[in-house]
Amino acid sequence: MSIDNCTKVLLIAPLPPPIGGIAIGTEMLLNRVRRLPDISVEIVDSAVRWRQVTQLNKLIRLSGGALQAIGIYRQVAGVLATSRPHVVHITTSGGPAFLRDFLILRLLRRSNIPAVLSVHMGRLPQILKTKSTENWLARAAMAEASRVAVLDAASLKALDPDSVNEKYRIQPNFIDIDEVRQSIENAPLGKEYRSDVVFVGWVLRTKGVTELVRACASTPGLRLRLVGPIQRKYRRFLMKLASEGGMDLTITGELPRQEALKTIACSRALALPSYSEGFPNVILEAMAFGKPVIATAVGAIPDMLNFGTDEPCGFRVEVRDETSLAAAARDLIQHPQAWAIFGERGLRRVQANYSAQKHVDNCVGLWKSIVRPNETLSQCS
Repeated sequence: MSIDNCTKVLLIAPLPPPIGGIAIGTEMLLNRVRRLPDISVEIVDSAVRWRQVTQLNKLIRLSGGALQAIGIYRQVAGVLATSRPHVVHITTSGGPAFLRDFLILRLLRRSNIPAVLSVHMGRLPQILKTKSTENWLARAAMAEASRVAVLDAASLKALDPDSVNEKYRIQPNFIDIDEVRQSIENAPLGKEYRSDVVFVGWVLRTKGVTELVRACASTPGLRLRLVGPIQRKYRRFLMKLASEGGMDLTITGELPRQEALKTIACSRALALPSYSEGFPNVILEAMAFGKPVIATAVGAIPDMLNFGTDEPCGFRVEVRDETSLAAAARDLIQHPQAWAIFGERGLRRVQANYSAQKHVDNCVGLWKSIVRPNETLSQCS
């Protein structure tokens, strides 16, 4: 089948594996957009596969990242040489990747191709206040883009305090609620999945995992489960902490997505006490199951969980603060009805604000709005 007025989109974004919020979002967006008769999408996969995400050595990350950036740039140049897209959409997690983004966006600007830069990082407001190289790179990349999408209200305000520049907009992550819930409908949910508190993600110190284990160890009888990739040395350290506190800790390592979703569905609450975040999809997954969330107010999390209002969807804790985490754990055990209300609010909020269809409609509308007026739209086949 062919259709006139086809908008050709080049998407530069990561795909699984490894599993991560941005990659899962890319996969869901592709699956839905490819069903549309008037959109043709091609992807350059920017996923990091040359190192483990738990590898934090800066020299390794910079050198390997530079080589990967060169490869991505060459792929984009190759696409432009063979099939000119009408719009390019770049998803970035910031940091050194801003240099790659700047170079690609400069190439697109010279080629007179409009581009969207979607910035998936919660630290943007803080970065823009500094005199750092990252600030300079971020501003340089955004200056080259036709439109810039950010995850939350704080980031938008940092870029456009007076809300007058149409270049900037909020474009949050999303979730296919039906897919998440249906993925475990026919799957057995045995006792092996149950916990009071579950953490799902990269098991790193910067995710607040050390403080979480110590805090939960101070709550007698509480069961904590950690799900996600973890280095052996850190696993031994956490198991030692748990043993010293006499707590029930299970560390599963990385699980297939369906298995990870089961652990959320069988928990009483999800915990994500990260030092920094962008827009963690795991919170949306917990909300889709009607589960309350214990989280720090970083990145887009305050928007997601409605913190600072009369109807929060979870319990706010401070960064690196075992005391507030311990208070949350005790409150979870002592006041189950109040926590059930958190979960009900979360389900309503994710349905109203973070559905897949709403996100796809926003993306397609944005792409079509910036196509050059003199572009010839051909056919989708």
